[in-house]
Amino acid sequence: MSSRAIIAGGSVVSFVDGIVDQDQTDIMNSIGYAQLMADRYCDRVTQLTDWFEVFTNVLMDVGWEVDEEIMDADVVVQNAYDSLEEAALLNLQGLKQASLKKGIRESIEALRLDSIAQQIFEGHSRSGNIAYYQFVPCEPRKELGNYIYVSGLRVTSRRNVKNILFNGRVLRETDVLDTQLIWAGFYLKREHYDSHRANTVKELASVRENFFRKLKH
Repeated sequence: MSSRAIIAGGSVVSFVDGIVDQDQTDIMNSIGYAQLMADRYCDRVTQLTDWFEVFTNVLMDVGWEVDEEIMDADVVVQNAYDSLEEAALLNLQGLKQASLKKGIRESIEALRLDSIAQQIFEGHSRSGNIAYYQFVPCEPRKELGNYIYVSGLRVTSRRNVKNILFNGRVLRETDVLDTQLIWAGFYLKREHYDSHRANTVKELASVRENFFRKLKH
C-alpha cells in the first residue's frame, strides 16, 4: 500500500506518497499538539464543538491555514451507520481527491490489525459508551504545500463497552453507530510553523511514548 499511517492520540493520520519524512513528523506533531492543548480546556466527548474550535485555533497558531472552501462543503449527514468505514468516508463527501479517501480506508485496515494502536486510539478517544475519533489523511499539493483533512466522528455505542469499533482483529459490523460528524481542512505554512517546531516537540515530550504509534500496511 502506498499510504503510510500513524496513531497520534485520538487521531489516525495517513500520508500519501510525496510527503517527506520531516513533513510527516511536523504534521504528526502539529495534530498531536493541537489535541493536547484542546484536551486541557475541553472534554472532546462532552464538549465536542468547543474542543474542535480550540483544536482548530491551535493548528492556526502554529502555522496552519484553514481551507475555507471545504468548510462550506455540503455533507449529507445520517443518524446511524453500520460500520466505521461508512461513517468516516461519508464525512469526506466534500473532497474530490480519491487519494485522501484511499488513505482513510487503508489506515482503518491497518488499525484493525494492531491491538496496541487500538488501545492508544480508544484510550484518548472514549468516555463510557461515547467516543470521538479523528481521521486525518494528508497529501502534498504542489505550490500550496501539504494539506490535511480532519474528519471527526463522535460515535455512540448501544452499550457501554471498552471498544465498539474493534473485536479482536475483526471490525464490528453488527453494531449500528449513532454518529455526529465534524470536519475541517488545513494547509501547512512552512515559514510560519518553523518558529513553533521546538515548542511543539517540547510539549509532546512527556506523552510521546503512549501517544504515537506507526501503523503497518
